[in-house]
Amino acid sequence: NVDLINIVIDNLEHFQKGQFACEYNQLALEHLRHALSWLNQRTKDRKARGVEGENKQWKLEQDL
Repeated sequence: NVDLINIVIDNLEHFQKGQFACEYNQLALEHLRHALSWLNQRTKDRKARGVEGENKQWKLEQDL
């Protein structure tokens, strides 16, 4: 998931430097970066709990 988001961010950043720059791309970039931030926070939290890489579920209300 993170790798795919990074690829899309890279593509949009490239578009924004050329003739395809637009507000829609900029908004998409902002939201993708926000999503990436949340996924990175999730990984950090899972590592702290010792369950990163494990197939263990955690209730959403406990994650947040």
